[in-house]
Amino acid sequence: MRHFFLLFFFFLSFWAQGQELLWSIPQKSSLIRLDHLQQLYIVSADGKKIDKYDGEGQKLYSFSQNNRGTIEELDVSNPFQPLIFFSDFQEVLLLDRRLGQMQSLDLNDWDLLQVDALSGSSDQKIWLFDAIDFQLKKMSPDGQVLIETAELWSILRDDFLPTRLWESQDKLALWEEGNALYLFDLFGNFLRKIPLPDARSLQLTGPYLSWLDHQQHWQRIHLQSFQQRKIDLKKSGIPTQGLKALRYQAYRLYLAYENEIRVYRWEE
Repeated sequence: MRHFFLLFFFFLSFWAQGQELLWSIPQKSSLIRLDHLQQLYIVSADGKKIDKYDGEGQKLYSFSQNNRGTIEELDVSNPFQPLIFFSDFQEVLLLDRRLGQMQSLDLNDWDLLQVDALSGSSDQKIWLFDAIDFQLKKMSPDGQVLIETAELWSILRDDFLPTRLWESQDKLALWEEGNALYLFDLFGNFLRKIPLPDARSLQLTGPYLSWLDHQQHWQRIHLQSFQQRKIDLKKSGIPTQGLKALRYQAYRLYLAYENEIRVYRWEE
């Protein structure tokens, strides 16, 4: 019996460590993003401010503005040059690692009248979805078109409205929440459509696609082996009430709630 209790407490201790709360930030957010240095970026609920934190939860830098509308997208794939997209004003800001403004790009100057989604690329260029031409385009910071797809009418719905566009290793991901994820290669060639009618807070990192479903389960799928896993966060001791967004990276789970950001150590 003594050995049984020792074994029980060993597994209980191991489980508790796997879901240890590392730190939290009492802050409302509209977006959270992670770079590959495990630095966390939080866009305020009103979309006017960005706070950058290190891997221990210490605030590093902030950016704020009041004259460009709300921040529609924050791309931190390059932590030394974050990119902000203001869709209302069709404007892009390039920042330095301290979140200081480096350059402002007006998409109207590039004869782009309606860009619905935009992100950076691994080679310091810009990917965007041109809703007028119904094309994906890769642009240089001086407005030169480097790559453009054929018109995507046969692939996307006529009333297609992208939620997010981003580059992940060797793929370009175009997501419409409530519908599907569309994958392209880095030359703009269409690869496949993945129906995801119940996905929120979608994340594509390498071969792993993960999301929150409407029951607040964390779902993960390996796009090569197609192995899928559904994780009940409640059974792992993770609160789900008010959970809005989830990100996973390097054994850490980043969760955005209504009034708080929490970071857990997650070991499987």
